[in-house]
Amino acid sequence: MHDLDDPYPELSALTRAAPVSRVGDSNFYLVTGWDAIAEAVARPEDFSSNLTATMVWKEGGKVEEYPIAELGSPIHVLATVDDPSHKAHRAMVMPSLVAKRVRALEPFIDVTVERLWSEGLRDGRIDWVAAVAQRLPMAVVAELLGSPPSTPPIPIGSEAFSSAASGRWPSESTADGISDFGHHGPAAQLRSTLGWR
Repeated sequence: MHDLDDPYPELSALTRAAPVSRVGDSNFYLVTGWDAIAEAVARPEDFSSNLTATMVWKEGGKVEEYPIAELGSPIHVLATVDDPSHKAHRAMVMPSLVAKRVRALEPFIDVTVERLWSEGLRDGRIDWVAAVAQRLPMAVVAELLGSPPSTPPIPIGSEAFSSAASGRWPSESTADGISDFGHHGPAAQLRSTLGWR
């Protein structure tokens, strides 16, 4: 894929010619055909939801892996964890996603989008991903979980997810090896990204 501003012609051509194709000489595969996607989703024993690596584009179009976590790692939560943990995580989140609760979030979402937009707008331009798309979902999840700006951000990791979903915040040291949520590492970055002090 070369034109990231308008990928649709190339995606359409790939869907017709090769609905499953390898990305360069990497270990990544692009699945564009609906039938192939449905088959992969229906075969979790062969195609895990675990996010083990992300794709990094290098100069000259070379694709490399940036490792995230091993298969089965406790860092995988909700969308990136396989059953039976996925079912348990989903059961914790679903009560917060009933239509009435989501509708009640509209004012919060409107205000948050306006704030993120105005903070990200520079000289009449905005980097939508950095300014809004990467920040809004976590802000909404934090609001759903009842985490006001004065509390620690949502911790990262399955034990932390379970604790946050149940309304309890983990101690400074957890079984997942995540520590001091409010001051160091990814949690501090998340706190900063969400504008939490």
